Amino acid sequence: SSVRGYNQWKPVAYRKADPVFEDATPCKHSELVSMNHMPQSRLVQEYFRDNHQTHGLNISFGIAKDPVFYSASKYVSW
Repeated sequence: SSVRGYNQWKPVAYRKADPVFEDATPCKHSELVSMNHMPQSRLVQEYFRDNHQTHGLNISFGIAKDPVFYSASKYVSW
C-alpha cells in the first residue's frame, strides 16, 4: 500500500480528566485543505522526504455559547 499514515479520532472532547459521557462536548472540524509545504518538524521531514502529501484542518472544541464548556472547568482533553 502507498498509504504511510492516517489520522482517526472521535468527534468529542472532555471537560474533565476522567472521560465519561456526561462530560463530553462535541468537536467540529473543517474539510482537509492541501498544503504546499511540509511541517517544520525535522522528524516529519526526514520520515517522508520527497514522497509526501500534506493536509491541514481546523478543529473547534465545544458549541458556541456553551456556558459550561471551558470556562466552568478550565480543562479540555481530546
